[in-house]
Amino acid sequence: MKYVALILILFFSYQASHAQDSVTKADVSASPPKVSHIVENPVPLIKLKDVALYSGKYVRIIDVVYAHKMVDTLELLAVGGIYPNQALTIIVYGKALAALKADDVDGKTIMVGGIVVADKENKDPEIYINNPQLINIIPKH
Repeated sequence: MKYVALILILFFSYQASHAQDSVTKADVSASPPKVSHIVENPVPLIKLKDVALYSGKYVRIIDVVYAHKMVDTLELLAVGGIYPNQALTIIVYGKALAALKADDVDGKTIMVGGIVVADKENKDPEIYINNPQLINIIPKH
């Protein structure tokens, strides 16, 4: 009987962990998205204008931060334009927030890796970052 219960627990755990293939804004309305997929290797470097087409996919982007704003425990970075006309919002929290000096980011080029989260019409794309290794300021040459 113990083995049957164990098998059922493992089966339902497996189903729950593989039930979500993509992330939507509704999934992250209260908290950042949970990554439940294997990241492709190599991670594609995409153009900022195409970011909304990659909703639910792990990507890399290199572009300029136009402005930043602190909201509660989140730092919002407007990339590709000034709010509300930005092409992408990068939401930095947790360990990445502690490592990022947001005042040093405005006007600088950054490289970000993460999952693109967009609404149902593929508008208002966002990337949530809590790992400081996934956001880097690109030095000018």
